[in-house]
Amino acid sequence: MMMNWSHGYNTSVGYTFGYYREMSPAWIDFALRLQGYAAPTGKKRRYLELGFGQGLNLILLAVANPDIDFLGIDFNPEQVAHARKLAAGIKNVRFEEADFLNLAAHWPADYGQFDYAALHGIYTWVSPELRQAIVKCLHHAVAAGGVVYNSYNALPGWLAAFPLQHVMVRYQKTTGQPPLTAIDNSLKLMHRLREAGASLFTAQPTLANRIETAEKHDRAYLLHEYLHDGAWFPLWYSQAMNEMAQAQLVAAGTATLPEIFLPTLLPVPLRTVIEEVADPILRQELIDTAINQSFRRDLYQRGHQRLWPLEGQRVWSAISLISLTGMPEDKQLKFATSFGQLNGDPDSYGAILTALTTGPKTVAQLAALPEWQGKSFGLLLHVLSLLLHGSYIGIQQENVDLRNVTRFNRTLARAVADGANYSCVLAGQLGIGLAASTVDLMFLDVLAETPTARAETLAAGLLTRLTALGRQLLKDGTAVTDPDAARTQALQLATLFTSKTLPEWKRLGVWTA
Repeated sequence: MMMNWSHGYNTSVGYTFGYYREMSPAWIDFALRLQGYAAPTGKKRRYLELGFGQGLNLILLAVANPDIDFLGIDFNPEQVAHARKLAAGIKNVRFEEADFLNLAAHWPADYGQFDYAALHGIYTWVSPELRQAIVKCLHHAVAAGGVVYNSYNALPGWLAAFPLQHVMVRYQKTTGQPPLTAIDNSLKLMHRLREAGASLFTAQPTLANRIETAEKHDRAYLLHEYLHDGAWFPLWYSQAMNEMAQAQLVAAGTATLPEIFLPTLLPVPLRTVIEEVADPILRQELIDTAINQSFRRDLYQRGHQRLWPLEGQRVWSAISLISLTGMPEDKQLKFATSFGQLNGDPDSYGAILTALTTGPKTVAQLAALPEWQGKSFGLLLHVLSLLLHGSYIGIQQENVDLRNVTRFNRTLARAVADGANYSCVLAGQLGIGLAASTVDLMFLDVLAETPTARAETLAAGLLTRLTALGRQLLKDGTAVTDPDAARTQALQLATLFTSKTLPEWKRLGVWTA
């Protein structure tokens, strides 16, 4: 029965409750403009997500963007029900249960067309038949000038994982074990093969890293990443691009900001080889080969909308940026990318970070800094992109009602106190999620009840909530069973929360109460 309606996609365990900053309209707009394209405009824009998982990310975006209408479509009724429950009272988002094959044949008139359409991961987790249906849905759904965000498992980076995925699927099928148990046991089986000297691990040395990484991941994520029968197809860039072209969608770059500057940032010998190739598609795939690309965040437009030179200057000048972390104490700016770690010059980058400590600044204001006189505007955008990618800064959100943000974060906190697995809050000033621990979300739940609560009250409230769930505080991974030690640790955590986390969350628009 599951195979009939899920088309080989494993639905035995729900997807994780993640958030993805690159899917926000502001981030997509930034990436488009950086690559010379105009972002969607209009007073009432619309945003579609196909395959929204649990829906948390789309709800975060809806609360942060009250001027945009959001629609999420997923075929899993369990996930649709969860999303609708979590979104209760939020007027600009709705969730619909539908099969992509049916939608491809009959796109409902009331769905209409969209300025943004997004897919996270789903494109390479479904069968070729469903990919074709997705493309047809996009052809129906994306308005002229609209943009599509498609993140997917890419080649060649996933080549080494093919044996692991195959063994996981076959192991679960042949043993009949529950999926999550089969995942653990198939990983152990692959470990034993490696220790026994299987030659595959010599031919594919990165397979061992894949297995070690998988062992650290949430098992629900691993199920959705690997455990599909006939519905797991990592793609080359050209394959995804050619399929999207059937919906009149033209490549407009990537939402992974550092990759916009490739091959320039690669070592000279690699860059020389790549730049000798004239064909842009082959050149992109050589870049992906050079960095062993495993995950792409492609952008497409239905009709390229190039920015005119003066139009681009006006657009960039109006964008405001906000500080997240400031300059590290050791003044070492590090940027993790798909092609290795990059290091930033403390002088050039530091001037921007210092300026932002006094409050949000537009790009025009940053360009006018004394330290940036005589330097190119293109270099400034390069630096800002890396700072944004590295989460040193963020894009300031417009038109957001911080009272609604606080209200939604209160909903998340109450759900966590009831036992939910949410691990983020919405930062209203940024329009994206921020990682949040269970402990800190429970502190928020206490504050929702007692807005003036001090550390002692927060600590007591935390312990009460954990006890109600049958849980205990952890210290270095071990449960704190002594009551006095638990109270001491809870107070330490509450003091840290009130002195550092809460003031920062208030600055970033997480909590206004």
